[in-house]
Amino acid sequence: MQPYYHIEPDYHIEGAKGSSGKSGQSSGRVAKEDPNTLQSHATCRCLFLVSEGPTKGPERGAQDILIDGTPLQSEQGSYNFQGVNLAIRQGNPHQEHLPGFPAVENQVSVGMEVTYSNPVTRTIQSDIDAARVTVRIPRLTNQDAKTGDLHGSSVGIYIDYRAEGEGWTRVVTDTISGKTVSDYQRDYRIELTGEAPWDIRVGRTTPDSTSATLSNQTYWSSYTEITDAKLYYPNSALLGVTIDAKQFSGSMPTVSAIWSGMEVKVPVNYNPETRAYQGIWNGRFKMAWTDNPAWVLYDLITNTRYGLGQEVSAESISKGHFYTIGQYCDELVDDGYGGKEPRYTCNIYLAKQQDAFAVVKNLATVFRGMTYWGAGQVVPVQDAPQDATQLITAANVVDGLFTYKGKNSSSERHSVALVSWNDPEDNYRLNVEVVEDREAMQAIGWKTTDVVAVGCTSRGQARRIGRWTLDAEWHEPETISYRCGFDQLGVRPGDVVNVLDPDIAGIRLGGRIAGVTAGSITVDALPDDFDPEPDYELSVVLPSGGILTTAVLAVEGHTLSVATMDVLPVVGTMWALSSDQVQPRPFRITSVTEADDMTFNVTGTSFDTHKYQRVEEGIRFEDSSFSLLPSGALPPPKKLTIDDNLYIDKGQMRTALTIGATLPADARIRYIEYQYQSSEEPDFTTIATTSAVAVEVKDVQTTTYTIRARCVDALGQYSRWSENVVYQVLGKQAPPEDVDGFSIQVTGATALLSWQAGTDLDLDHYKVRYSPQEEGAKWGEAVDIVTHTKGTSASVPALVGSYLIKAVDTTGNESVNAAWVSSSVSSLSAFNVIESVQESPAFPGKHQQSCVLDHALQSGGADSLSDWPVLDEISSLTYVNHGVRQESIYEFGRELDLGEVYTSRLTAVLKARGVDIRSTMATWNPIGNIHNLIDSSPNDWSVRLQVRTTKDDPLSVDAAWSSWQDFVLGDYTARAFRWRVILLSYNPVVAAQVTALEVKVDMPDRIASDSDLICPKEGRLITFTSPFRVRPAIAVDAQDMAPGDYKIIREQSRRGFHVQFFNQTGQPIARSFDYLAKGYGQSV
Repeated sequence: MQPYYHIEPDYHIEGAKGSSGKSGQSSGRVAKEDPNTLQSHATCRCLFLVSEGPTKGPERGAQDILIDGTPLQSEQGSYNFQGVNLAIRQGNPHQEHLPGFPAVENQVSVGMEVTYSNPVTRTIQSDIDAARVTVRIPRLTNQDAKTGDLHGSSVGIYIDYRAEGEGWTRVVTDTISGKTVSDYQRDYRIELTGEAPWDIRVGRTTPDSTSATLSNQTYWSSYTEITDAKLYYPNSALLGVTIDAKQFSGSMPTVSAIWSGMEVKVPVNYNPETRAYQGIWNGRFKMAWTDNPAWVLYDLITNTRYGLGQEVSAESISKGHFYTIGQYCDELVDDGYGGKEPRYTCNIYLAKQQDAFAVVKNLATVFRGMTYWGAGQVVPVQDAPQDATQLITAANVVDGLFTYKGKNSSSERHSVALVSWNDPEDNYRLNVEVVEDREAMQAIGWKTTDVVAVGCTSRGQARRIGRWTLDAEWHEPETISYRCGFDQLGVRPGDVVNVLDPDIAGIRLGGRIAGVTAGSITVDALPDDFDPEPDYELSVVLPSGGILTTAVLAVEGHTLSVATMDVLPVVGTMWALSSDQVQPRPFRITSVTEADDMTFNVTGTSFDTHKYQRVEEGIRFEDSSFSLLPSGALPPPKKLTIDDNLYIDKGQMRTALTIGATLPADARIRYIEYQYQSSEEPDFTTIATTSAVAVEVKDVQTTTYTIRARCVDALGQYSRWSENVVYQVLGKQAPPEDVDGFSIQVTGATALLSWQAGTDLDLDHYKVRYSPQEEGAKWGEAVDIVTHTKGTSASVPALVGSYLIKAVDTTGNESVNAAWVSSSVSSLSAFNVIESVQESPAFPGKHQQSCVLDHALQSGGADSLSDWPVLDEISSLTYVNHGVRQESIYEFGRELDLGEVYTSRLTAVLKARGVDIRSTMATWNPIGNIHNLIDSSPNDWSVRLQVRTTKDDPLSVDAAWSSWQDFVLGDYTARAFRWRVILLSYNPVVAAQVTALEVKVDMPDRIASDSDLICPKEGRLITFTSPFRVRPAIAVDAQDMAPGDYKIIREQSRRGFHVQFFNQTGQPIARSFDYLAKGYGQSV
């Protein structure tokens, strides 16, 4: 039912509200505001239809009624809210009406503004007695434009109505006067006469406001359809609530109730309170409240009002099956928290109409069951302990063919169940119980599945449901399907059958009976390789449909001697043998459908008889054996493949280890167990036992790991371990991949270098170097031109030579091989080499632990003279015993001073290599394996060219020199330069060697010009804005020169010149002129 709001005006509330004064008034008077005289008062009356009745209702009265989640009455008896009244009806066929609810009301929202020229009309189709019209005024004020004072105002409204076929009748004319700055509502009850439908019209008699100082907008908020009656609502559980809206800030609070639901049919010998069944049931029912899901479902199917009773008669329901299921549901089990509780309970609220089959199916899942229609009855079945009813072998299956499907991979299984259930400790809100399977987590990690526990209000039951779900995935993963004839006509969904498939067992141990005596059974056939030594048990199908199992005393031919049987099987029925080594596989039938060829399609799921103890009691048994396949040693994996890669986890870069296995051709292999051992750990750790051929280990350390694996069959038998594989995890220490797609495009003075983006997760930036060699350029002898760029392109000066690029990761590792591209196109801009500082081959500068050998600069030795042995024992005077020094420095012998501060372009020629100091013929490899007789790996050495600059006079003691910086080909603004080379060795037997070392200083061409300059008679001195490096070439072009006029240019320098004009008589004259000076260099 819709809530009913009663709103009435209250003209007796007084108050005052201050207002800031209006600026700009010379009197300083503060504007005043009249008190609000209009205030709405609302009472909400709600009538809730809780349920079909009769119900048990709220067992604790007002304590079970919650307002905004808080109980109306505390456990001590005091009330947490005032102004709230209750009326409760439990839904009996004959019950009193609810006081305070004399009418049936339905509120309809309108929410339209009413204007003077546009009244609002609504049509009511329902046959009702009256309508309550609610008018809302958001604000009713009138502000004095001169003083700013805020007063009240008034607005007139009218309400008309008309019945079908009649004219309009005005029933309300009202003027609402007063002041309010917030919503004000007023109700008008309109008695409706005549026949439906009725039109109701709301309009204004006051013209609409056209001034910003007058607020009197009017809205038709809603209307309520009213039917006057004292209704009793038989068979309906009701909750009536009357609420004073003042204490809820004028809004409707949330009302909820803890309500014990409907009474349902239960056996007359059943006590729902004690869950006891007394004596023998006579098949009759009584009405009582219960949360036993079997009786809840039975009542829903048979009830003629709200259930399927009009479609399904009580006689077509298998009451006996429901009775058995009901008893099993009421059995007490451990709740997992030290107590006992019923195995299954159901507390469910069906609030909307649903498909009948879906509702019945969902309710059956509460007791882990299902229903089916068979033999003219609705039959419920349940997953409960049960004996097998049939023997299934290849002899009673069409073509002897069984088809299996199952969850064999970890991707189809889970280790954690997230079970949603309603927690009574949290006002029955939906909570999630996390159920973990520790063994499964070790196998596949944290892998969740969502489970909805229908009607569950017990945490213990929610945990059991989660354990059932996980246990079934791991212990009952397979489904079976086969076709059979009429001899299995008695098989029904829910039955358990024992299957002896020779393809699984590895031997035929079942078939049809050929002969019967009281002490022997003759079978149709036994395998030629049948071993009679094990202790066998024989199972046969009896005429009653049950299975009899007895010990086999002796085997002679095809005849099995057994103990005397009281009831004999029939010839042609099924037999099966079992032993400790091989047993029939139990399956629970889920469906039986008839095919067109007079056969039946049967489907079932694997059935583990030990699961009930595992789930409910935590008891584990040794798995049964279902196969006699060879038990010889499984072969180990043939080969292990290992790789490591980086991944991002919560913003952190981590390393994962991927391990794969190549398996031998052996059908018994079902799983692979992987183990690893780090160099810091004494024992191996199991990664996973999985059917996947590869596993991944997250968050491994940068260290050495030993990996091994072994095969596992379906019976849990292991192969020997594979050979250990030792793997060094590099992780972030691994160099990034080489750069691909390196290309160049020259445009004017600029070369655009482009490349493909790297895929390494720890890639940080790229470094580009330049070498003047067009062919055979090496990374170690090239100089930096771009030291750090994160993009996939860079603009550099266009030079003839080679550009080389490497990727650099966050650790500083460079890719192993440099990608390179050469260019024979130089910049079109003219450059002038003004200085060339060449140090090779003499290298006359300052040596710090460096030396010159054979006209080459080379790393020095690591020994001092005090370290030297006897002279006869020294093989190399340069490197003695301890080899090459890790760092040697050479400073250029020449310091370059340009005389002034210029912007110059610096390029360098650097040829370097690594020299193995042991490179004697005695240490050489076979000549066919030698790539270079001298050079060593670039990973063993490097050379760094550095530069420092000053803008001061370098001879001054106060000259401020910059710090040493790595040399980058490019433009520098400075007066003087110093250079040095750092030779680095990462291998004590490899020396860095520089064979060519030169730095060139270039300055581009430059033009200085001006036009329309005035030259007086005495001449004019032109001073360049910035001096050239040397005196430029100067051209002067005068304007309006007469025949014989001429010019004289004197005092030409790199800073400017003087010009003067003369006529043909040699007299100085004034003229206007243009000039152009072309040179190079620009002093800063």
